[in-house]
Amino acid sequence: MDIQKTVLVVDDSTTNRSILCDILHSDYTVIQAENGIQAFTKLKKQDKKVDAIILDIIMPEMDGYEFMNKIKQNKTLSQIPVIILTEKSDRDTEKKVLESGAWDFVPKPYDADIIKLRLKNVMNYDPLTEIYSKNKFFSASKALLKANPDKQFAFLRLDIDRFKLINSFFGTAYGDRLLKHVAKRIRDFAKTTECCTFGRIDADVFGIFTPYQGKEETVKQIEQAVE
Repeated sequence: MDIQKTVLVVDDSTTNRSILCDILHSDYTVIQAENGIQAFTKLKKQDKKVDAIILDIIMPEMDGYEFMNKIKQNKTLSQIPVIILTEKSDRDTEKKVLESGAWDFVPKPYDADIIKLRLKNVMNYDPLTEIYSKNKFFSASKALLKANPDKQFAFLRLDIDRFKLINSFFGTAYGDRLLKHVAKRIRDFAKTTECCTFGRIDADVFGIFTPYQGKEETVKQIEQAVE
């Protein structure tokens, strides 16, 4: 039997939190916070592992953007997928939301089916490396490109040389540790890069979608990602 995943709903409106709890309670364990400060405190206590966060933007004490900036500074919390709730769905808002580090956004008023689908999508991790799976990486990159039509991007493909031989000689457990290490290096690299998505495309193939800064700089980025 699968363990039910946990979603943290952060919204200063009791009514909105109640609506979201009604939508999600049959599929997820739902915990609540009424502002960013309370949400951050709950996450730091780690009483229960949080698998995703649904976050309102406009809140007192600590709004959604401040909260996103806060969790970016924490190595563990920054890996939790965040869906932002917004009353606006214009390009500027979409761009700002994605640049804040959010994985997706849902406009108000809520559509129950859309919320469930988007929540399911942001939890679409590669189970071994705990980064984006192939499909989620491509969809996140597409969303990033759409939000930044005036920006050029580079797609970096990283293959581990002779990975099958490594698995055969050292064993699959060693190979898995190597994959996790590469994923961690890419994750650390992405934290220093604005507008970046990344994921595991195949067994030993990783992808990074990042702003293009010329051929030499792109090569340097690849070296930095896996050094």
